[in-house]
Amino acid sequence: MAYVGLFHGRGGVAGKRPRVCGRGREVGLEHGRLRSVLLVHSREATEQADLSSGAGLASEVGRGSSSTNLLLSLVEAVKTGDEARALDMVVNLDSERQETRFYNKLLSMFGDAFSSSAAEQIYEEILRRHVPPSVQTFSILMKYYVAEGRWEKAEKTFSDIKKSGFDPNRSAFNSLISARGKSGNVDGAEKAFQELRELKIYPNNVTFNILLSVLRDHGMVKEMQNYFRLMKRFDLSPDVVTYSIIIDALGKKGYIRAAETALADMKSHGIRPNVVTYNTLMNVYAESKEWEKLEKTREDMENDGIRLNSFSYAILLAAYAKAGQLDRLEEVLVTARKGKGVLPESAYRTLLCAFASVGDVKRVEAVLGEMKTSRLIPSTKTYSAVMHALGKAGLPQAAMAVFSDMKAAKSKPDTQTFDALLHAFARSDNPAQFSKILEEMKDAGVRVSKYTRATVIASYVHSGDIKGAERELKAAIRDRKGDKLDAAVFNPLLQHYGSNGNLQKVDEILEMLDRMGIDRTNHTYNIILDAMARRGDVKGAEKVMASLSGQGIRASDVSHTTMMKLYSVVGSIGKVRKSFSRVVNPNAHTFAVLIHALGRAGDADGAKEAFFQMEARGIRRNTHTYTALVNALIRADELDEAIMAFHDLRTDETEPNEVTFTTIIIALLKKNRLEGARELARRAIEMNVQLDDDLKERLKKASRGSKG
Repeated sequence: MAYVGLFHGRGGVAGKRPRVCGRGREVGLEHGRLRSVLLVHSREATEQADLSSGAGLASEVGRGSSSTNLLLSLVEAVKTGDEARALDMVVNLDSERQETRFYNKLLSMFGDAFSSSAAEQIYEEILRRHVPPSVQTFSILMKYYVAEGRWEKAEKTFSDIKKSGFDPNRSAFNSLISARGKSGNVDGAEKAFQELRELKIYPNNVTFNILLSVLRDHGMVKEMQNYFRLMKRFDLSPDVVTYSIIIDALGKKGYIRAAETALADMKSHGIRPNVVTYNTLMNVYAESKEWEKLEKTREDMENDGIRLNSFSYAILLAAYAKAGQLDRLEEVLVTARKGKGVLPESAYRTLLCAFASVGDVKRVEAVLGEMKTSRLIPSTKTYSAVMHALGKAGLPQAAMAVFSDMKAAKSKPDTQTFDALLHAFARSDNPAQFSKILEEMKDAGVRVSKYTRATVIASYVHSGDIKGAERELKAAIRDRKGDKLDAAVFNPLLQHYGSNGNLQKVDEILEMLDRMGIDRTNHTYNIILDAMARRGDVKGAEKVMASLSGQGIRASDVSHTTMMKLYSVVGSIGKVRKSFSRVVNPNAHTFAVLIHALGRAGDADGAKEAFFQMEARGIRRNTHTYTALVNALIRADELDEAIMAFHDLRTDETEPNEVTFTTIIIALLKKNRLEGARELARRAIEMNVQLDDDLKERLKKASRGSKG
């Protein structure tokens, strides 16, 4: 999308020319803006004054009225959060009060302090007292329905405005646009905007910002462009909220440079970015993994005198966690403490999971301790997430310690908690502990989910108890009730049968999935493909890939990598390359498969090119990629270059494994370069790399031969 068209459409930048106000008089910029805002907002401003605070309510009761004290007590009850007492006082107010304005204030005060349900009770009181509701009454109700996601209620209230003989006001239309957009009805949101225009209601910045937000949430950047231009035709200048929405939308679509241009455009028109704008841009960089620009934005924010808020810190923590920069995580935490930033629990959860994922138990304990010191008790969700991360890091006992801490804090474990704990122990060598956790889950009356079943089945498979896994699968099918099973429950057994070449059992499970109407996941297809690859069934694997495509399922990168391996075995290097081109996010393993395939095909130059491509893409080379390159060079009779690659492996902070050493030692022996082979064998011993007995015997024979 041409970004310039978004901000610099015909007619110039909004606010740079004289403008026409609501009454048709041409005025200068500042006076015009002020008068326009007054004309548009005067009625709303009057109606909304002091609605949420309760200020001015006492003046609505005549001086000397017997209800004055009751009304003051009502305001106090609302401020202290005593909803039942406050509602009871409303019922006991002077029954002769009939002013709609007064009840609108009550309506807004209860909605702000409590909920839309509390506002509804005030509305019922309005009807009971036969107070005529105004369009503002309905608009206030709609606002609270939208805030709580009660889309149907908002829609019905909008209809009630018309049934009551009123034309909806701009506030009602704003709520309707928001409700329809958030409920996924984008066309309905645009129709509401069109109806507003047909009623000659002047949309304001809030109206356009709501509509732009709706379009952003649905990735409709081109449509945003049209409404941005329309905004200028209404003589409205985009504000900081408008720009923040646009920056967010452009960033989510991957238009990073356009998002940067939007910020520059914003500043050039004298609009100062606020914390929301900077947070939006930092999030864009975090999502696109542009860490240096994220840091620069953080510096710009501080240089502009804008303090980071809790969301700023949460974005930074999530970004550094994703990048694996644990030291930076701690730095952000220290900065937050100094700046007296109050981190939300979600930020602490990010921090905990980052440390847990790398097995840093001490830091996990320290952060949990800090949360408690800050009187922020970790929720069940946080405890569960930490246990899950520790389990993935292979630390089941640490996960159990967190579980004990959770119970000590009197946080109630739920299904996700037990699932995380079971998952942690599923592949451990402690089946007794696994069974104990499962029993505790049942004793606590916690619902056993399909994911629990999948974990239990995987545990049986891991321990070699296939009969137990089959029993558990039958129990899952029998007891499923309303909890529809998915392929994850079947995959562990499917993978076991596939890896052991039991294709009859594989077919039985696939037939079971089809019979029960359970969709196959990408992981299911990966298992099937792997089974096909193990027996070299190229045609069968291609049929599976065609089936994926026919169902509109995008084959995963793992599936394409499996096909690369299969085509490599049968020597179809063209198809290997084609499969590689379909991999969306290639990693070191993908490149290792490609390099190995090219080496098998005798294309050493292609293997080297693929190897150097990794650096260009920012993918760290590992032992497997170096080993694949060494093997490719040896196949092409480029032994000296293979030895250089071997030495580069060490300087690249990567350690050779048994396969690397074996490949190059055998090549040296074949070339009668015994000293080089011995030297590498000695290095392998120093590095505790175990060479197989056959290779050791070959080295001994070569040594004896050289002496003879």
